[in-house]
Amino acid sequence: MRTAKIRGKNAEERIESISGLIGDLQRKMAMKKLEVMPSIVPLSCSADDAKEGTVLMKYLFPITGKINKVFSVMKNARKVGIRIDVSTANYASAHNVVVGDSWRNTEVAYEVKEGSLITVTIDSIEGAGETPVEVYLSLLFLADVSRSVVQKIEETRALEFEAGVE
Repeated sequence: MRTAKIRGKNAEERIESISGLIGDLQRKMAMKKLEVMPSIVPLSCSADDAKEGTVLMKYLFPITGKINKVFSVMKNARKVGIRIDVSTANYASAHNVVVGDSWRNTEVAYEVKEGSLITVTIDSIEGAGETPVEVYLSLLFLADVSRSVVQKIEETRALEFEAGVE
């Protein structure tokens, strides 16, 4: 805790002392700017009874960046084709990823613009028997910090203040 002394013998000197203390506090509590980078965002989904044409995920990206990994697990199928459609008002692209019957980590580089829509659909399934096919999928999205994604956050320092009269 910080103690401040109000100095002065008469009211006018004390008011002047208080004004000085208030000015000091205003300078100490001035706003600071901090740069904050958004973290990596994992987007996950699953389907218990997956069939061709099943939509696994739809997502709207609020910032520009890229999808740099696709993690997947398949159960009860040899191979599943996943189609990843990325679109905006002026741009569209489609990407195909084939995943197997075990854990798979695939490195990719799919550009995503601010306002992009993504739709992840099962394109094909091979080796599915009578048992329902289970699909687990996770996309790793990394925000593009170089394109005005850095946000300014205001921070104030809280000071404890106790006034005393001298």
